Amino acid sequence: VVWVRSGTTITVYKNAVAGSGITTVAITSQPTYHVYMGAGWSSAYPYNGLMDEVRISSTVRSAGWIATEYTNQASCATFYSVSTEQTNSTTTVVSSSLNPSVHGQPVIFTATVTGAGGTPSGTVQFKTNNVNFGSAVALTNGSAASAAVANMAAGTNTVTVVYSGDGFFNTSTGTLAGGQVVTKAALSVTGVTANTKTYDGTTNATLSGTAALSGVVSGDSVSLGGTPVAAFGSQNEGSGIAVTVTGYTISGPDSGNYTLSQPSGLTANINPVALVVTADSGQGKIYGDFDVAETATITSGSLVVPDNLDGHITRVPGENVGLYAILQGTLTAGSNYTMTFISDNFAITPRAIAVTAVSDSKTYNGTTASIGVPTITSGNLAFSDTATWTQTFDNQNVGTGKTLTPAGTVADGNGGNNYSVTFFNNTSGVITAASTTSAVTSSTNPALPGASVTFTSTLSVTAPG
Repeated sequence: VVWVRSGTTITVYKNAVAGSGITTVAITSQPTYHVYMGAGWSSAYPYNGLMDEVRISSTVRSAGWIATEYTNQASCATFYSVSTEQTNSTTTVVSSSLNPSVHGQPVIFTATVTGAGGTPSGTVQFKTNNVNFGSAVALTNGSAASAAVANMAAGTNTVTVVYSGDGFFNTSTGTLAGGQVVTKAALSVTGVTANTKTYDGTTNATLSGTAALSGVVSGDSVSLGGTPVAAFGSQNEGSGIAVTVTGYTISGPDSGNYTLSQPSGLTANINPVALVVTADSGQGKIYGDFDVAETATITSGSLVVPDNLDGHITRVPGENVGLYAILQGTLTAGSNYTMTFISDNFAITPRAIAVTAVSDSKTYNGTTASIGVPTITSGNLAFSDTATWTQTFDNQNVGTGKTLTPAGTVADGNGGNNYSVTFFNNTSGVITAASTTSAVTSSTNPALPGASVTFTSTLSVTAPG
């Protein structure tokens, strides 16, 4: 009696005839199969009998081999070969748990070996790019899974499985269709921040911190290098301005399995330049003149080329003599600057004029008055201002080379304080003697001879004396 198990089926041969009087048993669930021979039969074990010799072989025997052995055992003299031992061809199929995968992602390969007439046993050896990885793996119900592999190189990798065969099934080789496609893993740069700066007219930025790679698969050798260049998204002042970085590179034996992303999400501030602008001292004008443009000087900080100050400084309004504060007005350097303005005074000083008496001649009238009107001989009146000028002789007496002294005031809305008046005398004045007339009267006219007569003489000045 011969029992042959192929996969989940046991075929029983009696006298080299399969199933002759003995039922074939289908084994469906037990992981370990037991065949009981001899006494103790039950319905679970279909053979009940006595055996005087038992042989156990791990090789699946064909029907022809069993017939040959039976004939040899029955009659050694008639030994001959009835049939050669049978073996079956197999097919090995390889599948991947994740394809394509990213470098560093664990992938498990599964080998499924099939063959006619049963389920192959034995082992399979997994290979990537013709190099074994791991030890041979025993088939379970015709399948075996590899250990997880995560460090395959980026690109298309050849995955091969070699089935060892067993006593009933031939060896075979399977290859993963299309290969295992591995894409490059993404690396990022961490550990750096962008620095805040003061506006300088450029987008140049600087970084601080220690740059490091993130995402390198354990066991890989990858180094970070290069010269990073950082740039603000705008050259103007502002908060939270995006900063881009370029220039980092990777190297090392395993760097080809990666792509590098430059640092992202960085922001920093550009602060405005602080300027101090001081009004220039000594600014002013003479009353009545036009204002000159007020000026100021940057006394702290500086403008970035080619920036300029724009607008105009101004002053407190007013035209009378006095001091007026100089104000920032519309002066600005733009939003990239803060400005502190230090004021000074704008001085309006009196307008200088010279007033000179004019020559005058008159007949003595007992006063120093002169009908002459002094004139402005230097300078002039501003705006619509008016003046009242007078002059007098130095004394009332007759004479030549008399001194005429000017005087007067200006109506300027400020009590005349907007002018500095210098008076100049004239020494060509003349006062002539007044003309007189005399009249003689008689107390008695006519008078008798010998009568007393009184004569009166009257002297009078001719106008205007």
